[in-house]
Amino acid sequence: MNDQYSLEDSDDHIQLRTAWNHVTKRVSADLPGQAFERFIRPLKAISLGEEQAKIAAPGKFVHEWVSARCLSVLEAYLSDEVGRPIRIELTWEAREKPTSKASEVSVAAPASDQTAFKPNSRYTFESFVVGQSNRMAHAGAKAVASEPGSRYNPLFICGPSGLGKTHLLHAIAGEVLTKNPKFQVVYVTAQQFAEEFVNAIQNSRVESFRRSQRNVALWLVDDIQFIAGKDKTQEEVFHTFNYLHSLGKQIVLTS
Repeated sequence: MNDQYSLEDSDDHIQLRTAWNHVTKRVSADLPGQAFERFIRPLKAISLGEEQAKIAAPGKFVHEWVSARCLSVLEAYLSDEVGRPIRIELTWEAREKPTSKASEVSVAAPASDQTAFKPNSRYTFESFVVGQSNRMAHAGAKAVASEPGSRYNPLFICGPSGLGKTHLLHAIAGEVLTKNPKFQVVYVTAQQFAEEFVNAIQNSRVESFRRSQRNVALWLVDDIQFIAGKDKTQEEVFHTFNYLHSLGKQIVLTS
């Protein structure tokens, strides 16, 4: 029997409140601080049953983010804390002002240590020559430009030279910025990333470099294969990737 008990009329609220506090502390160690504050801290523990706990998100976007990225982790941690298998019923309250996916992941203005990216105006979807070898890459790029941070995230475009990978990155950025000029976009080649990272280390500007790569809504990295064998650069790319992905930012890589 899977009875539910309200936090207002059951002694189980003490157990759930204590357990949920422990769960959120454990999750805070797994996520970047901004992701934790945006998506985990607002969750509310509502009720606890023998096999199920009801947790409420403050809106649909938070509900979707948690469901897609860390619901299983929350269930595992909560089960561990209460000492029995618990399934989480995640609900949401329709209190957020409806917004598009693009506005959810956009940032109001460029960071002070970041130069706004201006895509090549010649590299558009209209000027892209679609063929059998690049049809899927073109479709994926169009989908990303239409709804960044939603489908195909991350998007990885792989192919030989001449496929039009760089063209597609500029086309994505161009279309996104046409719709929302304040959308924060970074385009960087892997070689440029590596060189700037090394320079940042040498000049004690690593935090400034990280802000320039992470305070974005759309991260475009061209020729990612260049970082092969560069352990420190690979590690920095890995952490940047995880940071942005945890926040639902759109990532596109080419190789």
